[in-house]
Amino acid sequence: MNIAKVAETECDVSALSIPKGKQQEESPSKHPRISIARRLVKKVAVLSEDDNENVRAALAMVATDLAPLLGKEITISDLVPQVLMLLRDSTSEVRLNVISSLGSLNKVIGVDLLSQSLLPAILDLANDSKWRIRLAIMQHIPLLAKELGEGFFNDDMIRLCVSWLGDSISSIRVAAAENLKELTSIFGSDWIIDNIFPPLSEIRQHQSYLRRVTAVQAYTSIATVMDPEISKIECIPLILMMATDSVANIRFKVAQSLEILVPHCDENVITTQFRPVLAMLADDSDRDVRFFTEKTLRSLNS
Repeated sequence: MNIAKVAETECDVSALSIPKGKQQEESPSKHPRISIARRLVKKVAVLSEDDNENVRAALAMVATDLAPLLGKEITISDLVPQVLMLLRDSTSEVRLNVISSLGSLNKVIGVDLLSQSLLPAILDLANDSKWRIRLAIMQHIPLLAKELGEGFFNDDMIRLCVSWLGDSISSIRVAAAENLKELTSIFGSDWIIDNIFPPLSEIRQHQSYLRRVTAVQAYTSIATVMDPEISKIECIPLILMMATDSVANIRFKVAQSLEILVPHCDENVITTQFRPVLAMLADDSDRDVRFFTEKTLRSLNS
């Protein structure tokens, strides 16, 4: 059961157990839900030190639900220390569960207080040796963006989101590109251009072709949700420039990207920007580049 619901249920039972004429006299508090919630916080303190990591992981998913019942002052004094302990837990799943349930806490204490403790935990999880943990924390970034807003995304967070594009695991690199797409949808085209495009430009010119492939994927994902007028000036030209890369994998990735972008572009962009590049790639020396280029051209002509 949700821990906040437990507090509400116990509050209702407590009120019913006191005779009507004596409720004010015998009630331990004018705010019984707060009183019961504070008692539950003591239970949280005990469970946060439980030897079983599964118990701590389950606790981490619900502990922050008490914050709206406690209010800001009591949350900061009583609940936050327990949440911080869970954020420093030796088990990565526990820390991840706390981060996934921070919405209630943020609404009560605000992003400034929360970010002071949250950012170190995120950075730690982002470098976890288990790639599934790194993937899981990345998939929580859009949720944090919605809950905490632009104020939380300082230089450290921006560098982190870009660094995932260079992860050693390919599925994480792909997910990192999708992560930037989600951030574009949340924060808008101007934010992504100002904060993500500068470091992304460095990846576009990286000596590793795998990094450059990821850059194409990132630009493509971003362009699908970016304002079309901004995209055709700021994003699409960067993708087209990579059609002359010395590595064939990059060139055919560009051809694939253009097929993805066709539904998001007007006819003028397709005619003046896409078709000249596709015509060049259609004569490429690499058969895979020609194959994917012809596939894109067929989709344009269908």
